[in-house]
Amino acid sequence: MAALGNRVAGAVAALSAAVWFDFFFTRPYQEFAIAKAADVQTAVLPLVVGVAVSQLAAYARRMRVVTITSADYLKHIYQTAELAQTSDGAHAVVEHVRDQLVEILSLRNCRFEYGSLIGHPPQLRPRSVPAFAGV
Repeated sequence: MAALGNRVAGAVAALSAAVWFDFFFTRPYQEFAIAKAADVQTAVLPLVVGVAVSQLAAYARRMRVVTITSADYLKHIYQTAELAQTSDGAHAVVEHVRDQLVEILSLRNCRFEYGSLIGHPPQLRPRSVPAFAGV
């Protein structure tokens, strides 16, 4: 449960394992009472392991998403570089990159403006939104 569920499910499963260990495997049997310090340590161990496993599983799921996303971005870069090598003009590359930006950033649209780079580096910025009058 700790490996397959979320963090809360892992913590609940770990707590349940500790409680039922106490109930079934420590004296007095079938009672929620622990008499020895060694039994306390043994009952707490499943709790600690379950929480640790659920944390590691959540981290692994997050890293899987990051890896898949990074691989997808790398694929886009590779496609653009390949197009830049084989294309006869810059227009096809600009359109390809525009389409990728719209897809990746969930934009409605975007455009490329040619300009001078001296003192004015390229920028990504939203189009200015007019202020509401009379509100």
